[in-house]
Amino acid sequence: IWQSGVLNAATCHHMRAVEYFTASIRQECLFPAFPCSSWKEFKEGKCFNKFRVRDISLMGMQAQQCKKHEQPMYLTTTSKSPFCVYNYVILISYSKSGRKYNALYVQLTGSKSTSQKKKIQLDRESGTKLELTTDSEDIGELISVELFYYGFNSFYIQNVRVNILHRNEIYISCFDQLVKNSFWLFWRVSKAIYKREAYLGEDCGTTFF
Repeated sequence: IWQSGVLNAATCHHMRAVEYFTASIRQECLFPAFPCSSWKEFKEGKCFNKFRVRDISLMGMQAQQCKKHEQPMYLTTTSKSPFCVYNYVILISYSKSGRKYNALYVQLTGSKSTSQKKKIQLDRESGTKLELTTDSEDIGELISVELFYYGFNSFYIQNVRVNILHRNEIYISCFDQLVKNSFWLFWRVSKAIYKREAYLGEDCGTTFF
């Protein structure tokens, strides 16, 4: 006789696959998977430098509608139903000084909800930081972006780009703004830049004000 704990342990991996597929039938949200060479690079956001919508595959009921890819595909899920998450790519360009920066915190507000604050650790050498973030709720159409910085070394933020992957929308800001200790920045979005083949290699526009 199977004890419930033993049964769950023995079948959890297979049952979770069934739960994922069932959730995809309900279509509360989609399960987009993205091509990437490794899970590590996927989590670090390195697979979205030239992301295109046609590169996506969907897990579950909609899988047959997607183009086949001869490479690894990765996606993120939650531990609870409906399991799916919403993916956002944030690209920040800033001045290089060789000094150590504390983390930035980014918060997105949309027409449906406000995301949690996302911690983004800046690299002192690169001058750009690309981060894949997820949220359990669809924030809707982007309305505003807030940045919070708590640190001692000041620097310039040159531009911020937000790619809402599930909506195929890119929001871009172009400016030079000095960021200081305990600094708070707020931008209200005027409109989205829509791209059928959206990727983060575009020339910078002026979407944030």
